[in-house]
Amino acid sequence: MARVMAFAAGRRHLRIIPVKGAAGSRPPLVHAAAKRARNLHICGVDPLKTRLFDRLARREGIRFSDSLPGAWYEQLLSERAVVRYSRGQPMRVFERYLGRLAEGLDCAIYALAARSLIATSAARRGAELKGVTLPPVMPAVIRSAWLDGDGARSR
Repeated sequence: MARVMAFAAGRRHLRIIPVKGAAGSRPPLVHAAAKRARNLHICGVDPLKTRLFDRLARREGIRFSDSLPGAWYEQLLSERAVVRYSRGQPMRVFERYLGRLAEGLDCAIYALAARSLIATSAARRGAELKGVTLPPVMPAVIRSAWLDGDGARSR
């Protein structure tokens, strides 16, 4: 982990962000970790796996390259959801099928996490790829000049 953190240390401007997966009922989206590892982001993988498998079951919203080998799809489907009981409460956990690799699934999960971290709209990205210049995104909060004190003096 130290090598990854050292590699990503000065490359945040290039959108290189170290991410670590954590099982369990953590938030599905990426969030900053503790103070000592400020640049490390923790990703709750179980909610993302649930979201991915639900989308695959409904056949919606996921596109794959036609050049991926069949082994990659086996890796994508290398785990299954199982209900286990902990202290009398049902919990959904993911178990790997014996003898299967899970690199394809891990890549898909981290790609979903990275997508949530970047937070770009599909329309804006499509226009960017076409070379069309769109107007800037309006801020979520519009500050009033009156609240800053400029409007009160004009009375």
